[in-house]
Amino acid sequence: MAVQPNLHASLKPLILPSQSLLLKPFKASVFIKPKPVSQLH
Repeated sequence: MAVQPNLHASLKPLILPSQSLLLKPFKASVFIKPKPVSQLH
C-alpha cells in the first residue's frame, strides 16, 4: 500500500496537463463515490 500513494503522486503531474480533460469527469465521480480511492489521495 505504501507504493500506491507514491505512484499516484508521481503520476499526478503527468496526467494533470495531458489528460485533465479526460480525467475530469472520472475524477469527479471517483472523489464523490468510493472511499478506497479517497484514502489513496
